[in-house]
Amino acid sequence: MKRYIKVAAYIIGISLSLHAQTTTQNYILTETMLDSSATHIVKSVQYYDGLGRPSELVQGGISTNGKYLHTMQTYDTCGREKRATLPCVGSTSLGYKGASGVYSALQQTYSDSQAYSETSYDALGRPTFISTPGQNWTGRGKHIRYITNAANSVKKYNNSTNMPTGYTYYPAGALTGEVQMDEDSITITTFKDLMGRVVLERRGENDDTYFVYYDNGLLHFILQPMFQESQSTYYRFRYDYDTKVRLTYKYLPGCASIHYWYDSEDRLIAEQDARLSGESRFRFYLYDGLGRVCIQGTCTDFTRNSNAPFVVGKALSPNVQFCQSGYDEPLGVSFTDPQLEQINYYDDYSFLTNTSANPLADSLAANNDFIRSNPHCATSLLTGSITTTSDGHHLLSVNYYDERGRIIDTRQTLLNGDFLQTETTYSFTDKPLTVQNTLTANGQTFEVNEAYSYDAQTDQQTACDITYNDTTVRISSFTYNNLGRLSDLRQADNHFSTQYQYNLHGWLTSAYTTKLVNGYQYLFTQYLYYE
Repeated sequence: MKRYIKVAAYIIGISLSLHAQTTTQNYILTETMLDSSATHIVKSVQYYDGLGRPSELVQGGISTNGKYLHTMQTYDTCGREKRATLPCVGSTSLGYKGASGVYSALQQTYSDSQAYSETSYDALGRPTFISTPGQNWTGRGKHIRYITNAANSVKKYNNSTNMPTGYTYYPAGALTGEVQMDEDSITITTFKDLMGRVVLERRGENDDTYFVYYDNGLLHFILQPMFQESQSTYYRFRYDYDTKVRLTYKYLPGCASIHYWYDSEDRLIAEQDARLSGESRFRFYLYDGLGRVCIQGTCTDFTRNSNAPFVVGKALSPNVQFCQSGYDEPLGVSFTDPQLEQINYYDDYSFLTNTSANPLADSLAANNDFIRSNPHCATSLLTGSITTTSDGHHLLSVNYYDERGRIIDTRQTLLNGDFLQTETTYSFTDKPLTVQNTLTANGQTFEVNEAYSYDAQTDQQTACDITYNDTTVRISSFTYNNLGRLSDLRQADNHFSTQYQYNLHGWLTSAYTTKLVNGYQYLFTQYLYYE
């Protein structure tokens, strides 16, 4: 054991010599590369005190001017978190500031000497008060009291199949309770039984929502406040389960039941809500061997072997496939009058080229260029889908991916028979850089290109440009404040500006829009007040 400690100490010593922000604090340095050459890196450092507790966090990649944000936690003599500061703006250094440095930065950032919250505890170590940051909120915050139920104060509903049949009361002290009161003196009281299950949530004085459970602990009823007066199904939720603890019926207030069926692998294979019941139909789902949904559709009836998984495989012949889907007839179930709503294909693009096994996909792809030469491996990914519209038409969509599994090319037919191709390129951090939309309609081709820009230091979006008919327009540009919050949104090629202001909590306090061309003009102003 000593040998490992020495090795660890040696490694830590190397780390300190190479990257040290301080030689007196333990820390973990995290670096996130924003490009492949590591020219731009977002750095963050989590400092720890001598007992291994997080003490100060220095975050990069938030402020576009390269400054780091600092937050700090302090603890009481029992090791409980005592004070937590709001993020404050530091310098361009990752260095450890300590308490005095952080509080000085808080004052400079917010012009407020109480930009932090403090937590008080009872003798059992439970939080009793969490203050709200800010001088204007002094003495206000979240109060928490711990209680037990009084006699004749919490109902204990008698469980039954359809509706609770009357109630008694929990004996005094049988439940543990927690009363939370916010800054506006609004209270929420929650009572739990000895199993830790919530049996009552009370908002205010008597706005009560009850929860009723089966003996095995599963939720059976949720009784809304109005249920206490009318005992009506319009104010109760109901949940029923099978012997494998799977939800089989769900009753929403004022609605007919929703019925669910499962296969031997506990996957949902059919359901029926009120609308489907009115049409005398069921919605079914079929899976492949990896548990992915391959087929979704409706039918008038189905018979199933509940001990079999409802699995389909790729069809090798049109004579054995299910509804021209390109999949075999499912095992363990048969359907009456099946009508497919969606077919999903995975792993490869054989559904586009194997005409005998995929006649439906082949017919949809015949008139458009759905095939991309030399596609990357798409194993485990959704490569295509066929969706049936309400008027019976079929829409085909095909996805192509790059070597990192990102969609770079989507080709699809639209409702009116048009063909849309969308090609996307990405940044090193997987954000879209360019999006090229090519629409083919009525023998004509239209192309609209989107270009996105990001800040080199933070990777936050700074602009979006649209190009059409060789004309480029800046749709939007974004400016952020030192805390990483949006402060100015420019739109319509810099014709309009919307500026935002926030309080120290990060809550929006004002937004106003102005027109910047043909005379400066206020168009919209909004103020929000919280105190």
